[in-house]
Amino acid sequence: PWLCRETKLGDKVLYNCTEYDPVYVVEENRCPVGAAYVAKSSVPQIDGCTDLDNCVLNESPQCLCRPACDMASLTPPGTCNELGKCCQTICEGYSKADLFPSPNQPRCGRLIDPIGKNWCDGDLDQKWTLTSMTGQLTVQVFENASAKLVHSYMGSAPSFDVVNNPAMSAAERALLDSVFHPGGRDSPAEDLFALRLQGPGTTERAAGQFIWTRSLRNLVVRGWVLGVASFGLLEPDRAESFSQLNPAFCPAVVTGSEREITEEQSKRLVQQKLLLEDAITNVGNITKALPFLSLLSFIPIGENPRTFVANPVTNEIDISVVVPFDEGLIVAIFGLAFGVPVVATIIMLVICFRISNKRLLRYRKDKILEEQVSNNIGTALRRGRDTIQDEQEFMA
Repeated sequence: PWLCRETKLGDKVLYNCTEYDPVYVVEENRCPVGAAYVAKSSVPQIDGCTDLDNCVLNESPQCLCRPACDMASLTPPGTCNELGKCCQTICEGYSKADLFPSPNQPRCGRLIDPIGKNWCDGDLDQKWTLTSMTGQLTVQVFENASAKLVHSYMGSAPSFDVVNNPAMSAAERALLDSVFHPGGRDSPAEDLFALRLQGPGTTERAAGQFIWTRSLRNLVVRGWVLGVASFGLLEPDRAESFSQLNPAFCPAVVTGSEREITEEQSKRLVQQKLLLEDAITNVGNITKALPFLSLLSFIPIGENPRTFVANPVTNEIDISVVVPFDEGLIVAIFGLAFGVPVVATIIMLVICFRISNKRLLRYRKDKILEEQVSNNIGTALRRGRDTIQDEQEFMA
């Protein structure tokens, strides 16, 4: 056999053919004895980190970072540092601008109205110089403090949010898979599993947490209620995981308080839910479906749980509040499961009390009767003795 390579030279196509020797190819592809790899073709090709002659791969943090950073064609391009962190330069250099509180202002007002608009380029009354060695600076001016805040990113038009597609790295997905699917199971061994996300813009722990639960029952009837009702015997087991988002949300902070879920926060909750659901169901090329009746929900601190339901009209995901008494069947089963034993126990206690009370009364009556008989016998004996003494004294 021959191995040919095509070469274009103008309008002509030239072929450079050499005789193909499979034995030679196998020998050339074989790694030296004692190398970590058997064949050179199996050695990862990382620029500046791979020595194919000796089948050696530099496993420093910087080299291990490069496939997902330097070689990933990121926009903007990324560069791994010595610590294995992927660094991207979003903005660089210094910029200069004239800021106006009102839109559509002329750059040089003197050309229009020298008295009423006495300004021109670079000649405003107030001037600031702001510098930053790392990160980005954003500066805006408003006519009043209540104006809506907007953001500008990479020179684009001002917008409130930055669409940067929050994601979880392959390493974080693998770690989450090992915890959520222990031993290859389709779900955790526990009934409640907390999925915590870390990174800018993720939901703070003080606001609530995402919970995977085996059944809606665990959201309707809280765990502490089961624990109190069963002295801890039926309280569901819990576990948790921590995953880092990279990239995360930008801007990191949206309007609203820690305990109040606003519209912007609701959108981010849906994004985080979809991201977590994708991470625990799609592991590499393997799809692991969640068990039937299990669900991923969000439980705010001090409020009713939230579930995520697909809206058939808008084809979007809505957030629904779980109200315990709306789930009448679950509440009824719980009431029967714990109410019947409680009522039965009370009835048994009342019956036992009445039986014990009757026996106690009968016992007391018997003891009183015994005491009366004993007293009567004692009285009769004393009277008999007195009578005998009187007769003896009379005879004397």
